[in-house]
Amino acid sequence: MEHSKLSKLSCNWRHREWRKKESAVKRELIEETGYYDIKQIQPVKAINISKFFVEHKQQNREAIYYPYLVILNSKKQRNIAEKELQEHALIWIKKET
Repeated sequence: MEHSKLSKLSCNWRHREWRKKESAVKRELIEETGYYDIKQIQPVKAINISKFFVEHKQQNREAIYYPYLVILNSKKQRNIAEKELQEHALIWIKKET
């Protein structure tokens, strides 16, 4: 079964390498999916706002996400850390025609 990545993007924007959002997207994509042969990273004209309860911290949260579309050159993939495999499910979404 083929996989792709749908998950959160969590970034420390003060980090010098992450000032450009595309750098953060690339880093998270590689870390969480193992895909590294990237052709293009482009922002999607949308904003996702989520409100949720963090049970282990007993806190309500609101998060704002800026989605990006990543186009791969190939499905070349590095190994993914066990921690990442436990936290994220990889799901391919069929391209609409």
